[in-house]
Amino acid sequence: MPYLVTVAGSRIPLRRGQTYSIGRGMDCDVVVEDAAASRRHAQLSVARTSDAVFLEDCGSRNGTFVNGEPVSSRVALREGARIQVGGSIFLVRLKEREEERELSDTGTVAFDQGTFVQDLDGGELARYGLVELLKLVFNAQRNVTVHVALAAEHAKIEVRAGEVLAAECGGLQGFNALVKLGRQGSGIFWLVETEQHCDRNIAEPFVRLLSELQRCLAPSAAHTPPPGPPARA
Repeated sequence: MPYLVTVAGSRIPLRRGQTYSIGRGMDCDVVVEDAAASRRHAQLSVARTSDAVFLEDCGSRNGTFVNGEPVSSRVALREGARIQVGGSIFLVRLKEREEERELSDTGTVAFDQGTFVQDLDGGELARYGLVELLKLVFNAQRNVTVHVALAAEHAKIEVRAGEVLAAECGGLQGFNALVKLGRQGSGIFWLVETEQHCDRNIAEPFVRLLSELQRCLAPSAAHTPPPGPPARA
């Protein structure tokens, strides 16, 4: 069954043959508490005989976006699509991916090249965890900006050729931003391929950075302030 995922981690099932209104109005099926959203902003519909999901804008004031592109007509949504209504973002799942279920069960992933989800483009932060997500990007040696939509803010991580160069989250930068992001219980992330220069605020090599991040995110360290990466010799 298709479903939407909110940045808070809630799942909204989408049943075949049904239509769902999205907007600020309390009579909408999916209520968005956002001043930038119209009372009846957009509409989702599910095919009667398949899990195909379609989206259309309902003449909203600020527009509806899919993966950053404005919706001008009824469009079919693909697995992992991001719907933006006002400042709110939803992740579209047409079905649960088997590899995600396996990762959720094991809670770990090897460093071996090519062993896991090389075509990863986005998903639920809670399913991967920040450490596992960074490992996946490291394995693929991709040049990306990792964007993360959280309940109250937006975070991003700059990764080039397997090295984490910069991070921002809730006014924090560098290692402290990674720790804050890693402690988030939910969120929606997506990867944007880029080769653009970024101002570096993380200097530690990936393996060393990951080790310190894992230590800071361990349950026993969850309520202690992050000390930052060890000083370089």
